Amino acid sequence: MLCTVPWTKLVAILRNPVERAFSHFVFKYEKCTGKTFEEWIDIEFHLMERAGLLALADGHDSVGELDAWKKYHSAPEMQFKGKQKHTAQCSSFVGRGLYAIQLQHWFAALSAFGRPTTDLMVLSTDSLREQTLQSTYNKLLDFLDLDPHQLKQVSSVHSTNYNNKPILKPETRKRLEDFYRPYNQRLYKLLCWDTSPWA
Repeated sequence: MLCTVPWTKLVAILRNPVERAFSHFVFKYEKCTGKTFEEWIDIEFHLMERAGLLALADGHDSVGELDAWKKYHSAPEMQFKGKQKHTAQCSSFVGRGLYAIQLQHWFAALSAFGRPTTDLMVLSTDSLREQTLQSTYNKLLDFLDLDPHQLKQVSSVHSTNYNNKPILKPETRKRLEDFYRPYNQRLYKLLCWDTSPWA
């Protein structure tokens, strides 16, 4: 992408990783029947452990973590083909919430091309709520060198229907919050966020 459209500015919008993981499961629920959310979490933790990713949660060994990340994503269970297709659709709920690892790769790629890391703007979905949407939008327009614009609609126009779908158990939420906490702390430090939007 940086070779083809090097002038591009990038925007990443991050959601609370626990909420994102469960929402992803609900979205894929019809394809993932037969196993609970908790069982899929166990499967994914096994894949990350097998790849050596969990042993590097502190991020001090960035090279080793990069190798483990690649190994995790290249696992047969993560591939959309053959007999593994069903599993692949349901085995990336947790890993996609490891934002610090993914953004470090993006920042490294930008730097390798002589681009400033500030060419990637990172937002939290919490900043897109009705009370702060216009101010966030103003920052985005400024980032993209676009003229100011007043939004006509700031209330939510989309929400997921959770009727007849599983619920996120409190103990499962805590388990994921505990798992994501060190990665979230790395993320806040990486982005120089003054406030922590998630646990």
